[in-house]
Amino acid sequence: MLFKILLKNFRSSLKDYLLFFIHQSLMVVIFFVMTFFSRIAFKVSEMDDVSSLASFIYAAVIIVVIITLVSINMNLRNYLMVRNKDYDFLAILGIRPQMLYLLVCVEFAMGSLLAILVGLLGGSFCVLGIADLLGKAGFQNDILLGCV
Repeated sequence: MLFKILLKNFRSSLKDYLLFFIHQSLMVVIFFVMTFFSRIAFKVSEMDDVSSLASFIYAAVIIVVIITLVSINMNLRNYLMVRNKDYDFLAILGIRPQMLYLLVCVEFAMGSLLAILVGLLGGSFCVLGIADLLGKAGFQNDILLGCV
């Protein structure tokens, strides 16, 4: 009985799950790409003539990472507010608080882990694509290959 209720609840909240999942995946992709750019900045900073470019890249990476972390936090809070109605409904149906806590933890863990995996896969493709584009634009391949 409880499984049927949970399945119906999942189907009715599919849009919320998808928004949460897509946002978390995009944030992981952005974070992954920014770590790639920070590696490029580190390699570039070893060169004397373009050290100001490296400091600009570092500053941009730090700003984007901070925005990403704040965005992830806001997404989690928004998701909890949207799902609070469903959690209250389950509590009214008599689900024990420990079971509700376990349900919330499993829901977040599975959604976040799947989003991280998809984000890392998408980030890998983005990094390889960016490295290929930068290589075609004339950047030195040894710098890019050391970063990938």
